[in-house]
Amino acid sequence: MRPTIREIARKAGVDPSTVSRALSGQAERYRISSPTVRRIGAAAKSLGYEPNVYARYMRTQKTHSIGLLTTDLDNPFYGGLVGAVEAQCAKKGYATMIAASWEDPKRQLAYLATLGSRPVDGLIVVPTGTRKERAILDRMAASSFPFVVIDRLLPGLETDFVVTESRKGGALLVEELVKHGSRRPALVGGPKGIWTAEERRAGFRQGIEAGGLKWLPSLVLPGPFSVEHGREAARKLLAMKVPPDGIMAANNKLLIGALEVLVEGGTRFDDMPVAGFDGVPFASLLGRPIFVADQEPEEIGRSAANLLLKRIENGRRRPAVKRLPVKIRKYGI
Repeated sequence: MRPTIREIARKAGVDPSTVSRALSGQAERYRISSPTVRRIGAAAKSLGYEPNVYARYMRTQKTHSIGLLTTDLDNPFYGGLVGAVEAQCAKKGYATMIAASWEDPKRQLAYLATLGSRPVDGLIVVPTGTRKERAILDRMAASSFPFVVIDRLLPGLETDFVVTESRKGGALLVEELVKHGSRRPALVGGPKGIWTAEERRAGFRQGIEAGGLKWLPSLVLPGPFSVEHGREAARKLLAMKVPPDGIMAANNKLLIGALEVLVEGGTRFDDMPVAGFDGVPFASLLGRPIFVADQEPEEIGRSAANLLLKRIENGRRRPAVKRLPVKIRKYGI
């Protein structure tokens, strides 16, 4: 049998009203001390108390859950990000519902329609960048539904963003390739029209110009953020009459694909330096110069969760764009 508020109050040595306020998440509002909240929680747990989620929703119109819509779950970058969001929200008593679109615009729109219809209190989303998706996000912003966009900036959208300095990261990676002797670096790029991919392409060009090198569009091969595109692009680059002497990849999957092809190419390409975002497993053991722009996905996830919870708990607020730095890591040199 479910214990009553009075039974929990007797065991904790407090008034029933204090128990009610603490268990309904209103401890801060009524200035209930942390030790008292912990005592009430321990008493409730020992008596087998389970919160009535439906009753709490009817009372507060909040589910104490958030949605997280990402584009990828088998990429370690997004794995770290998702874990950080879930952990940060759990600290505040929120559950996290996770969905992945796998860069499929139709699936993305279906998930947005579901999550945006308020079975959750707020949403963190990695956008795919389509017009239909942007229209939905604009309507969500106009209705004051709390959400935060991460990884990709959408200019003009009235909400919070958490992004990294992708353009600067791209420029710094080219700088490292040039320092290592590259005079003809190539870019295995991401999809056209995706903000992150465009920023990294711009950073690549910025690094080329800063290094006094010639800009060669033929050495820039855009495509999906996938291992397959990384392989295909690397094969095309290495088959050129004058192949590149360094490769920058726009994300870690592309870098993995390019590295696989370089290994297949034999000793001819053993010393070719490569660079990319977020790194590859065992980079220090691969025996070649590798430069990585680390985005620290855990910090992105924590920042996004904190911004979303502020929107949920404090209502409409001035939109903020949080830009996090990248850290350059070097392997094999």
